[in-house]
Amino acid sequence: MPLPEEKYLQLTDLELLQLFKLNGDAVIIGLLYKRYAVMALGVANKYLQPEDDAKDAVMQVFEQLLQNISNHKIDNFKSWLYSVVKNFCLMKLRKEKNLTLVREEEGKNIYSVMEKEQLLHQEEVTLKESNLTNLEMAIETLNQDQKKCIELFYLQQKSYTEVAEITGYTLNNVKSFIQNGKRNLKLKMQSVYG
Repeated sequence: MPLPEEKYLQLTDLELLQLFKLNGDAVIIGLLYKRYAVMALGVANKYLQPEDDAKDAVMQVFEQLLQNISNHKIDNFKSWLYSVVKNFCLMKLRKEKNLTLVREEEGKNIYSVMEKEQLLHQEEVTLKESNLTNLEMAIETLNQDQKKCIELFYLQQKSYTEVAEITGYTLNNVKSFIQNGKRNLKLKMQSVYG
């Protein structure tokens, strides 16, 4: 028998996932959605415009979770979800790009102006995707303190105070780790990726 929703609130992501695998209660996916919808939407917005397309993508991802999350071994739900949303958006963009190319080949000139604009947008997205991938790889090269603070501050949009509370670092340490991390990222991106 499923637990009432308020009892689920105390559980970690991994505990929720284990429980979902046991009883399949959709309320659990709803709680994970509440915890991570803002982050997932932020990821989707990097790739999909207008925002309604990004929102639709997030909803589709969470709907798919109900059906196939039991097939995955997940150690860190947040990181895993970030990757799933990103990959979902990229696949959606690739499908749209292929559809656009097929339409042009079929000679449907009515759409050609709009499609050319969309292709330009796709090139921008591809460049943005490449830059984001390079940035993610550069973040991985930071020391643990800088990496943790950069991820919390920029990716999770926490304030300096929140980062300090989460990490246990002093406010000055947090500011220092973020400043040094930004400098190191800039140097890494310039040296490796030009």
